[in-house]
Amino acid sequence: MVDISLNKRSGQGGPLSNAEVDANWTTIENAFAGLAVAGNGTVTSVGLSTTQTSILTVGSSPVTTSGTITINFAAQSEKRFLAGPTSGSAAVPTFRGISLTDIPDITTAKGGTGLSAIGTAYQLLRTNSGATGLDYATIASGSSKVTVTNSTSITIDIVENQISRANLTGTTPINGGGTGATTAQTARLALLPAIATNAGKFLKVNAGETDVEWATPASSVSSVNSLTGALTIAAGSTGTDVNISPSGTTITINIPSASATNRGVITTGAQTIAGVKTFTSAPIMNTTTPNQILYSGASREVAGVDTFTFDGATMIVPNVRETTCTRITSTSTLEAFDKYIILDQAAAIDVTLPAIEAALVGQTYVLKDIDGVCATYNVTIKVASGDYLEGTINGTYVMSVNSECIQVTALEVAGSTYEWFITARYKVG
Repeated sequence: MVDISLNKRSGQGGPLSNAEVDANWTTIENAFAGLAVAGNGTVTSVGLSTTQTSILTVGSSPVTTSGTITINFAAQSEKRFLAGPTSGSAAVPTFRGISLTDIPDITTAKGGTGLSAIGTAYQLLRTNSGATGLDYATIASGSSKVTVTNSTSITIDIVENQISRANLTGTTPINGGGTGATTAQTARLALLPAIATNAGKFLKVNAGETDVEWATPASSVSSVNSLTGALTIAAGSTGTDVNISPSGTTITINIPSASATNRGVITTGAQTIAGVKTFTSAPIMNTTTPNQILYSGASREVAGVDTFTFDGATMIVPNVRETTCTRITSTSTLEAFDKYIILDQAAAIDVTLPAIEAALVGQTYVLKDIDGVCATYNVTIKVASGDYLEGTINGTYVMSVNSECIQVTALEVAGSTYEWFITARYKVG
């Protein structure tokens, strides 16, 4: 029997190195080579055995005459290696699975992290502050404008309503969605094709519909509806209303003169015009002089007259007798039917015209100082609250001339509103 002591790793978790395995084989060979075999000795059998049957297998043992004893590693399952215990005192090595304690910390120079433990949840691996190794760090919001959510996935959100131009520096180029400019004017110009040498031109979409370009305007209109060519515009007066008459290369705009049947322009010649016409200011009659009253003569032309006819104590105001007049002796508000007013006052009084409305348009009121005492007892003509007199809201007119007579007419002005106007003022007697 030959006893052989083999090397083993003691107190370490790693497998035998190649050199240590080779040394064991050398020990085995030397043990057998040192046997003294006598030609006719008493040794009749040589065998080899091992207590590490989970590691080594022995074959062809014992040898009784001649032969070779073989030693091999025992078959092992996958992913196992020969190593000592994972912890504690030294022990015979065995084939076992690798454990974390078997693996040393691998430096960054060898492709590792140099760390001996894993970080906490949602941390990231980064280069440390001294750039000498790696460490773990938690991502946190850098400002109120960025939000970091650490959960099963790490989300980084930009808070748009917290971003302002004041927080940004530099300019954004055009190919990045900006203008590359720092002022509004230069920004507008930056988005246009080159401005130089393009005075008087206009922008149009290019033929390929891929961009805009400068183009020179045509010297004349070349197409309007169905007309084409070098078009011109002419003025005409045919028709009964404003109309446009295209023919050939000429577009005629016809504006007829106004008449009883035509809607058109007012000319310097005689015209008969149909329809009610409303003036926003009092018309001026060239055939009258100041303080005259208007009347229609035999030819229906408007003229002016300075005096009225009296029949004894009865005053005729455009053929209306005093018996149809309303006599006022104190402050009063007129009714719609009070058209001819005799002011028989013994003191200063106020006379308020009716509240104006559409039904009163064209209505005329004549007010006469019958006693000829206006210079002593003034009469103030007023309008209903909110109405206009002579273009003034809540306006007034004071009769302060003895025997004065005024004519007040309701007229419609722009915007379907109505005003009172003094259309005549004169002295009778």
